[in-house]
Amino acid sequence: MPRIVTISLSSEEQQQLNDLAKHAPHWRERQRAQTILWLSEGKTVVEVAILQKRMPETIRMQRRRWLAHGFESIAEGHRSGRPNTLTPQYQDQILQWVNQAPLNAEQIRVMLYEQYGLSVHIDGVRKFLRDSGMAFKRTRHSLKKKKPDCV
Repeated sequence: MPRIVTISLSSEEQQQLNDLAKHAPHWRERQRAQTILWLSEGKTVVEVAILQKRMPETIRMQRRRWLAHGFESIAEGHRSGRPNTLTPQYQDQILQWVNQAPLNAEQIRVMLYEQYGLSVHIDGVRKFLRDSGMAFKRTRHSLKKKKPDCV
């Protein structure tokens, strides 16, 4: 029979973990919170690993981190990657252009290349606009509406 290392949680910690398991912004945080909740309920490491389709050693590491650091072990850390090509200077310029006239992402991409020589993928422009809270739609070529079929 496997040895069960129990994690005792106060009702406040259990409530916070339940909230994190349901509403945390990152899926890994939700998964870590659920891991700790299941371990506190008395499930074994192997049972939790099967439920989450993870390796048992991953569950053990998460348990050790929880015992050492508590809620800090749940938070998702910074992940490295390529730095953003749109520096804050370019981002400010894009927002000025968008506030002056309705532009689509392709027009913004072309303007960045013409004025600054900056080659940016259109998806990068779209992501920045979305993250900035801008709502944009496909540009219509005509404002005419189709007439309903007359009988």
